[in-house]
Amino acid sequence: MFNEPWRYVLQVKPYMITHKRMLDSDLESEMRLILNYTSNYNLRGKINRLVKGQSYKWRYFQSENPREISPIKNKSLHILYQQYVDEMI
Repeated sequence: MFNEPWRYVLQVKPYMITHKRMLDSDLESEMRLILNYTSNYNLRGKINRLVKGQSYKWRYFQSENPREISPIKNKSLHILYQQYVDEMI
């Protein structure tokens, strides 16, 4: 199989997690606040323009504005019609 088998030694070592990174809850909450602020006020384009000199307009880089989400976007036509009929009665 090998030309020189004496060069290869089979070692089996257990894969154990011995260290875990500590999380700073205050830092995580501050990061979440900043992320929510930038997404709620659509600041991603302005930040990209300041940092990189240009703003990306592609849909891949932009998240949907929560204020502009349509309440009927993911509902079927049948359900919408049934709600309309229920409101008229």
